[in-house]
Amino acid sequence: MSMPYELIVGVLVEKFSVPPDRIAPETVVGDLDLDSLARLEFAETLREYPGTELADDEVVPSMTLAALAVPAEEKTA
Repeated sequence: MSMPYELIVGVLVEKFSVPPDRIAPETVVGDLDLDSLARLEFAETLREYPGTELADDEVVPSMTLAALAVPAEEKTA
């Protein structure tokens, strides 16, 4: 099972209260005002979905949301 971009957006909006208008595939994680603890929690939340293998250090401030979806999809393919 892959982690679609839409799932990442849903987690950001619902769990982290990020306004939907601040989210786009090219949005950089560091621009979402998530501190290091929130990024760890974000990675943990994504790992709760079946088939997702995502390390804490894969959610880095310089990564775009689209790029975040790609490694997850590659690992679960």
